[in-house]
Amino acid sequence: TKLILFLFLFIFSKLFSQEFSFGVINDDDGFVNVRKEKSTISKIIDKLSNGEIVYFFYEKEYDKNWLTISYIKNNKEITGEVYIDRVTPISDFPNLKLKNNTDEFAQYQNDTITIDIKLEKFISKDHIITYSRTYKNVIDKVDGEEYFGCDGTMPKNQFKSITLNGRNFKLEIPKKHLKNLYQIDFSIFEIYVDNKNNSIYIYFLGGDGAGGYASLITIKNNKKVSRFITIPF
Repeated sequence: TKLILFLFLFIFSKLFSQEFSFGVINDDDGFVNVRKEKSTISKIIDKLSNGEIVYFFYEKEYDKNWLTISYIKNNKEITGEVYIDRVTPISDFPNLKLKNNTDEFAQYQNDTITIDIKLEKFISKDHIITYSRTYKNVIDKVDGEEYFGCDGTMPKNQFKSITLNGRNFKLEIPKKHLKNLYQIDFSIFEIYVDNKNNSIYIYFLGGDGAGGYASLITIKNNKKVSRFITIPF
């Protein structure tokens, strides 16, 4: 147990030292060109519209003019170069304050919105557990899909619900955006509000050791929900 905790803290300290971040495309033209290399004459491999989500490492890829970004498109991860000032790190947006929390409940608020997050224990009998054919004690899938937060071991907790309550709306995050995310820890959890793009970003790091992952759940216009998961180690 002590070894697992040490590995967990070591990996996440490395992650923070490299300044991993999710970011949001923000260009006066409404879109940004993604280039193959750090040059204005380099091939344009894609275009991203304002509000689209990317991730990057400051320390690893920092350049005074360019930023190496990665993102998912059509179920494929794409990596390219953009001008550094075309991406706003989500940490630049105002964050909701943590008002109440226990091991299985956290409440975040600002003047206009309250977000309640509930966790629950993972009960193995409520899921279909598929073990590796090669290593009999290693879990390969949960409910027939890849799962995040554990490196072949049994999860301990999972999301029960995330509910947003605003002045004129109420939204519960659909279960499909919470499934397969395990080992959630409120100590590595932040919620940001992007007024320009009318979006809320729920950011957290989950997992322990080699099972670690980063996730961003985006709520746009108080109704459209999407999620981004990556393993940035």
